[in-house]
Amino acid sequence: MKQEDFRRLERKQNDMNVTLEFPKKPENEENIKREVKGILSDILQEHITKIS
Repeated sequence: MKQEDFRRLERKQNDMNVTLEFPKKPENEENIKREVKGILSDILQEHITKIS
């Protein structure tokens, strides 16, 4: 797919940079949301474990 077929969300905070790309017309938006939440949850848990 071409780059213009995606929406891009970038966030920078402290030493972390998170970039998410979403299809402009997702076929199954709920699955995408569930996967993104899972990925972010794993990252948060890993981060919390490292600072504990």
